[in-house]
Amino acid sequence: MKVLLKKIVPHFVFSLYYWVIAYCGAVVYGFPSRKMLVIGITGTKGKTSTAHYVWSVLQHSGIKTGMITTVAVRIGDEEQVNTMHMSMPGRFFLQKTMKDMLRAECKAVIVETTSQGIDQYRHKGIAYDIAIFTNLSPEHIDSHGSYKNYRAAKAKLFEYISYASPKIWSGKKIPPTSILNFDDEEYSFYNSISAPQKYTYGLQDGAQIRATHVLTTPHTVSFSVDTTRYDLSVAGTFMIPNALAAIAVAKHLYLDMARVSEAIHNVKHIAGRMQEIKTTTGFRVFVDYAHEKLSMKALLTNLKAMAEGKRVIVVFGAEGGGRDKSKRKDMSEVVSLHADYAVVSDTDPYDEDPMFIVEDIGQYLGSFGMVKDKNYFLISDRRRGIYKALTLAQPGDIVVCTALGAQESMARENGTFLPWNDVRVVEEELTRLEKNNV
Repeated sequence: MKVLLKKIVPHFVFSLYYWVIAYCGAVVYGFPSRKMLVIGITGTKGKTSTAHYVWSVLQHSGIKTGMITTVAVRIGDEEQVNTMHMSMPGRFFLQKTMKDMLRAECKAVIVETTSQGIDQYRHKGIAYDIAIFTNLSPEHIDSHGSYKNYRAAKAKLFEYISYASPKIWSGKKIPPTSILNFDDEEYSFYNSISAPQKYTYGLQDGAQIRATHVLTTPHTVSFSVDTTRYDLSVAGTFMIPNALAAIAVAKHLYLDMARVSEAIHNVKHIAGRMQEIKTTTGFRVFVDYAHEKLSMKALLTNLKAMAEGKRVIVVFGAEGGGRDKSKRKDMSEVVSLHADYAVVSDTDPYDEDPMFIVEDIGQYLGSFGMVKDKNYFLISDRRRGIYKALTLAQPGDIVVCTALGAQESMARENGTFLPWNDVRVVEEELTRLEKNNV
């Protein structure tokens, strides 16, 4: 019914509806964001990880902070899992949650701000003070119609910053600020949007907040910014930009950088993001949310380096229900280049035949030189697929289960959801494997 209505009802009618609902939510709950520092994070990948680093930095600096992300909602140290399959929930939920944060005496709130959320005006009525751009790569093209529209949707957050007024917060006047990833190909586009204040971060020369003297081990990453050293407890060099964005926020707010360094180190794991599962098998197992070309490439290249000559085994798949099918080919190419074995299994099939999705990906893997039942396997049932990946692993290898991350359910047909958590299932299948090997 919803799909049919979108075909026959003019777009401006939906836009007007979304706009009205957004402001109604803000009015009902008294525009709570006006009384807190609001940090919006947008980009294709890295939003949740960046949010966790920013949250840790603010909390450790004595600023009670709320957070609304794909993974969870936090009010200070209290956390509840986000079970809505939405990175940026509905307008009334957002406003009510921010009101709850205000009542709990939060001084700041971090909001993952998605392109689809912006297109549906969920960001309206939120008084943003800082906008962070992580990166951009093709995704959600089915929803936006083109990459250009997708890029433009995210730009609206920075356009808001360009005309926003300074906010008095904790006795200080805070100018609206853009924080941009200098290393990303779309940096120039977002930098062309004016802002009262801007910061850039990255690893390349020219970034204001620049990581230097990067050192990596199979378990840790460290780097310097100016004279301060930062040690990440989460493996993977692709986490560095996420931490840099948080450091930029800290510099903007004149926080103590020694405490900021401690806060960065305090992020021990981010649910579903390079989350390592304990095992006694001799190989390492991770769960990660990577579900498109760039995030998959960043993940697998880092794991390949961490494996130090051993093998990388990946469990992956793609969403159904009419969602961007080009990802299937793109991810298959990346997997064929950077993984030794692949197991293709269900990933939120919605109302599409799960086996059709799996076989579609299998054809792409074959076209890129992988061989069915030799170095790639088609197992629609995700639990069985995970177990297969674990049985392939030998001491020193790395197994990674991608796409679902910390989700608590898997979207199936007719709007139903199957209770699911990759971490829990991996732990259960590891236990079964260990028993079978005794």
